Amino acid sequence: MFYPSDIIEIGGRYILSKGDKAYNSNKYLITGNLYVDDLTFSIDYICEKREYDYLSEVEIINKIFLGSLSYDVHDTYEYELEYNYISYEFSKFDYTYNKHIIRLGAMIYGNSILYLAGISGSKDSVDYTIVGFDISVSKKFWDHLFKVIG
Repeated sequence: MFYPSDIIEIGGRYILSKGDKAYNSNKYLITGNLYVDDLTFSIDYICEKREYDYLSEVEIINKIFLGSLSYDVHDTYEYELEYNYISYEFSKFDYTYNKHIIRLGAMIYGNSILYLAGISGSKDSVDYTIVGFDISVSKKFWDHLFKVIG
C-alpha cells in the first residue's frame, strides 16, 4: 500500500534567543523532501530577525533558501545539483546584500565512509563572482553497534 509519508517529509523549527544589549532573535526553519524513485527534491528555508542595541537600535533580517535535486545512480553513488540564495537586510542602512550560489556535486558511500566533492559558482549583489571547490570525508566508527542493536 502507498502512503504519502513514504515520499514526502516536511518539518519546521522555531528558535527564540535573548541576551544583553536588548538582543532578541527569532528564527524560523522550514524543510521539505520529496522522494520520487531515484530522485530527491529538497528545500530548506531559514528566516532570522535579529535586533539589538549597539550605539543605536540595529535590526538585521537574514533569509536563506536552499533547493537541491539529487539522483541516486546506484546504492553507493549519487549526483546533486544545489541552488542557494542568501540575503541580509540591514534596516539601519536601508541595504540588502544577497548572494546566489549553484553547486554540482557527487557522493560516494562505502564501508561506513561517505566521500563528497563538488564545484560551485556564485554571484552577489556587489558583483563579485566566486568559484569554489569542496571535498569531504566522513566515517562512522560505531556503525557495527547499531546493526547489532537495531
